Amino acid sequence: MNKKSTLILLAVCLFGVFNLSAQKPVRHFLSLNASTASTGQIRSTSHYNFSPFFGGSENLGIGYQLYANHFTFSIGTEIGASVITNYSKEPITIGKKTIPEGTLELLGNGHMNFPVMIGGEFNKFYFKVGVVPAYNILNAATIIGPVLNPEDPHPYKTTKKLLYQNPFQLYGRVEIGGSFGHFTPFEDTDQPRARFYLGGFVDFGITKDMPKVSRGSYKNRIPYAISDEGYQDVLHQIQIGLRFTCLLNFAK
Repeated sequence: MNKKSTLILLAVCLFGVFNLSAQKPVRHFLSLNASTASTGQIRSTSHYNFSPFFGGSENLGIGYQLYANHFTFSIGTEIGASVITNYSKEPITIGKKTIPEGTLELLGNGHMNFPVMIGGEFNKFYFKVGVVPAYNILNAATIIGPVLNPEDPHPYKTTKKLLYQNPFQLYGRVEIGGSFGHFTPFEDTDQPRARFYLGGFVDFGITKDMPKVSRGSYKNRIPYAISDEGYQDVLHQIQIGLRFTCLLNFAK
């Protein structure tokens, strides 16, 4: 009798779970996104006095997103490019070479990001948190000249580009935003073909940019981050920006 009652109770519980799942459908989407961000470097340790000046990053992405009972999970790929500038806040002497105050350096890279995000969505509001492994396809740097020097601002007549090694980076990402346009609840039977979102995000590089090999020198100038790589400064990269996302309904 006890075994029979247990089986009946188990059957009722299973029926309840399946019934609950049926009332809260799982939705699958193809995700398309584009983002723009202000980018800079934060140096927790540095042997030279310089600061970030200006930076930007642009990305296009494609991926998959799941929705189930206000829970979201998404994975994808983003491809883009970043530009970062740093400038010396005082004259810097390394060996026999001196970098004037206000010397501006330009860094650039082409990269691929692979975000893995979880979050929640409630009516028009959503949030996501996750990690973003990144691979830099190409990195290059050049020094423009003491264009921010208060006494004698001028660019160098010739510049030399230097490729540098920094292929891998890992970011933590937080994103908050909302949908715009007419909102259709996910529980409704008739679902729209596309949903549109706009959100703000912060990416923070949680690994150290400490190269395995020396980045060398510009002979008459000093390369990348206006530093001698014998010191290997510890830095993090931060991005603050906006992301537009379009979710296309797989079922349509």
